[in-house]
Amino acid sequence: VAAAPSVEPPPREGQRPLKAQSSLSSVPREALRMFGKPPPPSVHIAVGFGSVKRKKDYVLETVGIMLGFKGETTLTQQERDMVVIVAHLADWDTEWVHKVAGQLQSDYPDLVDRGQFHGMHAPEALYPQLEVCPPLCTYKDEPKRVKWRSKQNIDYAFLMYYAAPLAEYYLQIEDDIGFKANWIQKIDSHIRSELGPAYKVAKSGAPWRLIDYSQLGFIGKMFHGDETTRMAQFLLLFYDQMPCDLLLGDWIEIMNQPKHINYWKKSGSLFQHVGLFRTLGGYQPLQEPKFGKLLFDNPHGSVTGNMSIVPTYEGKFTYFPGGEPVSRNDICDYSRSPAHKKARRHQCWFWGMQVRPGDHLTIMFSMDIPLRAVFMELGHPRHTEDVLQHGAVQVAGSKPAGMTQDGVCGEFLDLLK
Repeated sequence: VAAAPSVEPPPREGQRPLKAQSSLSSVPREALRMFGKPPPPSVHIAVGFGSVKRKKDYVLETVGIMLGFKGETTLTQQERDMVVIVAHLADWDTEWVHKVAGQLQSDYPDLVDRGQFHGMHAPEALYPQLEVCPPLCTYKDEPKRVKWRSKQNIDYAFLMYYAAPLAEYYLQIEDDIGFKANWIQKIDSHIRSELGPAYKVAKSGAPWRLIDYSQLGFIGKMFHGDETTRMAQFLLLFYDQMPCDLLLGDWIEIMNQPKHINYWKKSGSLFQHVGLFRTLGGYQPLQEPKFGKLLFDNPHGSVTGNMSIVPTYEGKFTYFPGGEPVSRNDICDYSRSPAHKKARRHQCWFWGMQVRPGDHLTIMFSMDIPLRAVFMELGHPRHTEDVLQHGAVQVAGSKPAGMTQDGVCGEFLDLLK
């Protein structure tokens, strides 16, 4: 499939940038569609995600992984027949958008032809004003982050609006996640058996509005198809006020569902975040502890070292056995760094000072481990001159046979220097 020209067509006559109070229905869905046909009768779940240009284009692998064509995900053909996938290529680099759209159509022609794969793109000209901070810098976020999360709300609003009429239910995911085996069958069984049409939310008597199939953010959130447009409109209305996951919490209360229906608490998460590259730059090894298999499982061990430190910024903040907690609120001397002044939750770090040759920070594991990968972050954006100029990452095996002294390792070898 040849990529389309990289010049983005202008909005149709009468189409102007949306405002918070605009109706999404003022934008014809066909104006957003890049490819896609009506889904077959077997489909009753629309699965939507947004994707933007990053260091790694996860979207090119995600569709194959979610349907079991790639990776380790196990699915039956009957499960595949139940879903239609909607990818919102939400970057404003139109050359990238058309290139990825062409690649996806080339990789999955049968899905496209059967109406089970749609690609869409909302032109930049349709987006409302995103440069709202300053003066409106809610949650004390910096301007770059406010613009990013405001745009994300609109990305999702267009995505959900487009996907709403395609299926009975809508599932929101991201483009960089892993999937449990038979995840479609598990969702279908849960909805049909436990949350059928007669299910009502306690006290309010309202039908369920939202099911959480994952603990993290906006991943694995299931809506009724006919309520999806309401959620999309809600995201647009408050796009510049709050991040999408916080808006989601307010929405279900307004819709008379006072509590989340957390499938993941009883049966585990169906999705795992595997992406490392943040849209805003840098890395984010965010993990779903209820998924089972962790990307970084952090075997049990203890941290030792001999570096001088900024008081209270200790080695314990470098490594969390079993994996980093989802919601951290660390305690350290917040007055030492401006990074804490605007923080709603605090993440402290190991902060060495006056580092000398031979100083070290060492993680000693409780037993031998098969090392597959190491993830490290050095430096802090609020302390740009406080960096380690010279150092090495080393690994070692167990202490030599016959040695009885504790706290001793074998020969250290350089991984990175």
